[in-house]
Order: sequence, then structure tokens, then C-alpha cells
Amino acid sequence: MSGPELEPSLNPHLSPDPTIKAYTGAQGGYVRSGQDGFASLVAYLNSLACFSDAEVGQLCTLFKLKPVKKSETLLGAGERWDTIYFVKQGLLRLYYLSPDGKEFNKGFFADNNLVWPISSTAQRQLSKFSIASLEPCELMAAPFSVFQKAVEKTGKWLEFSAPFTGALLDLKIRREEQFLLNDAQSRYRQVHSEMRSFIDRIPDYHIASYLGITHIAFSRMKRSMKLT
Repeated sequence: MSGPELEPSLNPHLSPDPTIKAYTGAQGGYVRSGQDGFASLVAYLNSLACFSDAEVGQLCTLFKLKPVKKSETLLGAGERWDTIYFVKQGLLRLYYLSPDGKEFNKGFFADNNLVWPISSTAQRQLSKFSIASLEPCELMAAPFSVFQKAVEKTGKWLEFSAPFTGALLDLKIRREEQFLLNDAQSRYRQVHSEMRSFIDRIPDYHIASYLGITHIAFSRMKRSMKLT
């Protein structure tokens, strides 16, 4: 599950991918012509343990494969976040941009994560932060409102969304504790542990921003620590 927080420009009218076919039963599984690019999405939705096979099949038809280049903006501050993304492969960052042009990283999402506007505020209001790719990505994208209505139709919206909401709250509490109680070295050790599987793919200056220190200070600190 994504460490929830929770595009070119957002497109709220993405059409279903024409190469994915409906669920064909327990023996047939999900059939997709040409390639099995949706296998990861199917496996992820199944791992949530709240949808039937048929429901997973229907939800998958809402998504379209969306290749993304490095440093491509998926959501700009001041835009409405109206797309849900599954990160099949790649790395995204969420960040704020100050009036004087400084960037402050809010979070990172790597492979096998679902990224969507979890809070009601994020769903209702224009975004105050941006989302961009840190490396070439292979994403699956669907209009969020369409996805939400499809899940609500199954009667399982609360069952689907509650774990994400809880994880988002836990993340915010941990971040608050890190900044109020821990020094930069302690914050880095915790972040390194939480992001161990992909932290080496994040440039140091982005990690420094996430920790709330300068790139120079982070470089010095990192040299003085022994983390592998």
C-alpha cells in the first residue's frame, strides 16, 4: 500500500486502455493483448483484500498506461488533483514551491504504490503542492472521480480508503515527531529505514530538503554517519 498522502498536465478524461479485457473467470484471469502491463495493478488491487476478482477487473478497465519522462510535472500547484496513479515502475516526489522559488519536498512514492488525493481537502481544493517524476516512470492513470464512483458502487469505499487515511495520519504524526523531537541525524536514520528500498534513487539534495536541512549540511552529516 502506498505511504499514503497523498501530470504533462492533468487530464480528467483519460480513456480506458483499449488493450485490457475484462476478467474472464478464475481460470482465465485477466487477459490483455500485446503485453501484461496491468499485471502489477491487478496484483496490487488484489493485495488490498477488499475487492472480488470481478471488481478488480472492472476497476482495471478505468486505467490507462501513462509513460512519464524524468522531471515531468504530473500536478502543478494551483491545479485540481483529479487523477489517481498507480506507480508500476518509477519514482515520484511531492513538493511545495515557496514564493521565492525554493522547493520543499513533502514525500516520495516508488514502485507499486497507489497515489491519490486521500484527504477530503485534497479532493475539494486546488493543490498547494506539485507532483513530479524523479526518473522515467511507467504509470497507470485514471480519473479519480470515476474511480471513486466505481468503488462506491461496490459498496466498499470505506473499506478501501480507511487504511490509506490511517497510514496518512500515521505518516503525518511521525513527521511531526521527527521535526519536534529529533535532530537531523535521527531524522535521517528514520527516513533511511523507511525508504531503504529506494532511497539510493533519490538525489541527496532532495533528501536534504525532506529533512529540512541544506544540501551542504546533509553531505557533511552523511559523511559522518555509517549507513548502508
